[in-house]
Amino acid sequence: MDFFIMLSSVSGVVGTVSQAAYAAAGSFMDAFAEYRINLGLPAVTLDLGMVLDVGYVADNQELRNGLERQGFEGITGEEVTAMVEFAIINPRRIGLSGQTVTGLGSWKAEGSHGSLVHPLFSHFRRMALGSGGSDDDGSGSASKIRDLLRSATTFDEATSKACEAIIGKMSTLLMLVVEDISSAKAMSEYGMDSLVAVEMRNWLFREMDSTVPILELLANNSLLQLSAKIVKRSKLVNPEILKDIQP
Repeated sequence: MDFFIMLSSVSGVVGTVSQAAYAAAGSFMDAFAEYRINLGLPAVTLDLGMVLDVGYVADNQELRNGLERQGFEGITGEEVTAMVEFAIINPRRIGLSGQTVTGLGSWKAEGSHGSLVHPLFSHFRRMALGSGGSDDDGSGSASKIRDLLRSATTFDEATSKACEAIIGKMSTLLMLVVEDISSAKAMSEYGMDSLVAVEMRNWLFREMDSTVPILELLANNSLLQLSAKIVKRSKLVNPEILKDIQP
């Protein structure tokens, strides 16, 4: 064959909630391209992110908005065509990766896709920090919610701020519009599975200094009720405002 081109997805790089098989298929294509290249054969995978003017994302504005909030950037159908043309003209990638990734955009301290905190993307984060795009050092340093919990003067205020932050994190993890997440509903009602719940639990411990069991995250408690429990356990909250609160 003169060329061998596979259209894959950036999901194989960062993963997608509830679509493990889809992400695994993308990862397989990337690995298969490397295998062929090592044999001296032509191969390339084009790991596409958002395509703005054609396809599923183009027809779903809410999904596009959610991806953009996480820092992802889109390309046009014309750019995809140009990438395919380049891959045809340059079919062999000896000494180079056979994987071309699009759409990752830039990393942000708050709101980026959860996978981008992994060591695999440390260089990606350093690039963003070097460009002045963030004031976070990537190590889980104090965030705005930590300051808000410390400065809260009432239990209700702390609970409200915690709930807002949790909804924002759910929006990032589950790729949902913030306005579609209700504080009166349980986390499990939004498709939060155990794997995503682990990431949420770790985030709560890191950002709110509160330990929450996985089963409690997935229980049938509203987000506001869950937030109240988290605030009661947080080491950031002034103990004085918790004195008269039932344990």
